[in-house]
Amino acid sequence: RFDSRMWLEPFTSDLVDKAAREGVADLCVATPGFVTNCLETTIEVGQTLKERYLSAAPDHARYTWVPALDDDAGLARAIAHDVIQAVVSLHVADEA
Repeated sequence: RFDSRMWLEPFTSDLVDKAAREGVADLCVATPGFVTNCLETTIEVGQTLKERYLSAAPDHARYTWVPALDDDAGLARAIAHDVIQAVVSLHVADEA
């Protein structure tokens, strides 16, 4: 959060805190907005939020972070498919 622009809410940290307060004992966190892992996801979500949750969650709680797909071939194919579909749609619209 670098400036005064609004960010998507609720913040993940708030939801993790809420889950711990409510006694959720098995939490899985995914960040679909990130297609690659970066310092924010690796450190903030993969480590800091994990420590924060486990320190407030019930005993024997589990925290699972689902890393981004990075260079997964399936992700690359899905993105390529979407780009091709968008280009085809543009050409169809231009011809109409």
